[in-house]
Amino acid sequence: MSGPALEARNSRVLTMPFRDLSEVDNLDWIGDSIAESIRDAVLAAKGDCVGREEREEAARSLGLAGPPRQNLAAILKLGARLEARFVVFGEFEVASTENGVPLVRSPLRIRARIVDLDRLAVMAELAEAGPLGDLALIQTRLAG
Repeated sequence: MSGPALEARNSRVLTMPFRDLSEVDNLDWIGDSIAESIRDAVLAAKGDCVGREEREEAARSLGLAGPPRQNLAAILKLGARLEARFVVFGEFEVASTENGVPLVRSPLRIRARIVDLDRLAVMAELAEAGPLGDLALIQTRLAG
């Protein structure tokens, strides 16, 4: 995630696991993967990004373990606790496949939001899409 939306070089960034809106079971790992890809891009740009363990510990200390932490108020509270300037979060959806169509060909849609906690404003909304089999490429486009 580059450009003026993040100003990541001098700011702390919290990336949240993306919420799964799919009707397909067992895809939560994709939300973690998207968050980690964005985190890696921030770190590659010499930004300061909250680590997964630190994020999870802070969530537990605030009583935000599990899916309820995906509501906006909880995300902003967690970002403030971790002294982040920006919070990146969103959702993804893998469409159900018809009989005989491999899951890897299913359409994947990802939507991300970047919130500036200093201004309490959405700085950017991003979206990417493609077949699930191209997940790595889609994540790279989103994070770039």
